[in-house]
Amino acid sequence: MMTEWIQRPFVALALLAVGMAFIPLNDAFIKLMSGHLSLAQISVIRGIMSLAILAFVSTGFRSM
Repeated sequence: MMTEWIQRPFVALALLAVGMAFIPLNDAFIKLMSGHLSLAQISVIRGIMSLAILAFVSTGFRSM
């Protein structure tokens, strides 16, 4: 249930830290790939990665 997660502040802080870590990693990925791929290809790769993370998180939380 969602109320169980609300009562665990350390889990929320850990998820916040992981989410904040993805921002500079995303920027670094774009800078590394911009010399090799077009902007459209980078956008598609970012979208696929985002969907994969979202699918993992949504099914992972339900199984807990």
